[in-house]
Amino acid sequence: MRFLANALIGLVVFLALSCQATGQIAQAGKCEIDRELIELPSCAIETRDGQLYVAVSLLKSFLLESSIGIQPFRVGRRHLTAACSEQTCWFYFDKNGRILVKDVAELDWGPSPFHHGLVRVARNGKWGLANMKGNLVVPMELDGILEFYKGRWLGCKGCTSKMMGDYSYFSGGNWFAINRHGKIVGPVENPIHEGSN
Repeated sequence: MRFLANALIGLVVFLALSCQATGQIAQAGKCEIDRELIELPSCAIETRDGQLYVAVSLLKSFLLESSIGIQPFRVGRRHLTAACSEQTCWFYFDKNGRILVKDVAELDWGPSPFHHGLVRVARNGKWGLANMKGNLVVPMELDGILEFYKGRWLGCKGCTSKMMGDYSYFSGGNWFAINRHGKIVGPVENPIHEGSN
């Protein structure tokens, strides 16, 4: 009897989870998005007039019913949403689905946030800063940029990225400060001291 009761409870839990999981899927034709994964498949990205967009057929459902993570937020006067795709992780797009900033650097398993209208971007081991239109204010010529802190970014040339567990850090190189307008304002000491906590 106890076995039958446990089996029945297990079946009820399984059915409840199955129903909940199907509610997390946005679908248009054969293209499906699991809104909890924050990753868009290739079929969810389309090109219009030479510009990348989140597919219109998925956009409304995706933005309005998203349950975890992908929530629109305000940067200045714009409402933006962050997502990942199979081609580029991370990117920011607007309420019309237009992908504004690609190659956004990762910070704690999510996209780097905007500071004073600029965000860190990284591609093929090179780093820069982009504005909300996706234009590079600091060209992708640096070997690293730390997250905005105490009114500035710290950038480096000649540094290398190293892993420590799940996190990475930059080591060595020549370091300099970048102000909130994207201008290099002077050299700084290496902010990372290897072997120290």
